[in-house]
Amino acid sequence: MTELYFCAIDDHRGLCALLERGEVPIDSELDKVIIALAHHGLDDKIAGFMARFQELYQTHPFQRFSGVALESAIKGHHPSTVKLLLGNGEVFRPFHLILAIQQGQEEIVQMFLDRGANINQSAMGKTPIIEGIGTGRLGLIQLLLEHKPDINRDHRGKIAICEAIAQGRRDIVEKLLDHGAAANYSGIGKIPINEAVALGFKDIVEILLEHGASIDVCDEDGETALVKAEKSGRQDILELVKDAAKQKDRNS
Repeated sequence: MTELYFCAIDDHRGLCALLERGEVPIDSELDKVIIALAHHGLDDKIAGFMARFQELYQTHPFQRFSGVALESAIKGHHPSTVKLLLGNGEVFRPFHLILAIQQGQEEIVQMFLDRGANINQSAMGKTPIIEGIGTGRLGLIQLLLEHKPDINRDHRGKIAICEAIAQGRRDIVEKLLDHGAAANYSGIGKIPINEAVALGFKDIVEILLEHGASIDVCDEDGETALVKAEKSGRQDILELVKDAAKQKDRNS
């Protein structure tokens, strides 16, 4: 291993000094150099390195280590570096979008979506909207919703609205409902209102009822919202569900 290799791992200033002297890494060191430069957001050094590498080897570094630099820039929270890399031919993949969402990097997420990232494609076992809800970041979730994901999709036993209910986030639940989430979705045996009742989230029960959630649908346990409410020990939620049942009887 050369001095350049160890600088790429431990000392980005030393790495920059070596690159400024015109040194270019051998193949086994190339990914370490790209990772170091991108992680520290050293855009000018990245541009110079790419030009020098291409001059010597007649090939673009990203054609040999595609995705490494982009991943490093995302983890380092450097939108400008991501923009530079994309503008120089770095190819993003579905997992890059998921990673940017995990990191809460709205600006980077926007870049990928503007470049045609598939809002419904899963990576690392997750879909963008499910991962976005997991962050709890309302602005990020709004950004994803603006690109019209399939929010009623069952992905490995998870649906968006039930994930939001599990967090107790009425604001996210309401936003999902406003963007077409089904209040009565039961594709995975979980009923949104039953989940909210069982978890004791009265405010979410209220918003679901306002959006037409049915209290008569049995979930995977064979129980309705009323049964869940009776078991919950929450008198306020039980009264809320009973009132909804009475209203339904009056309207029938």
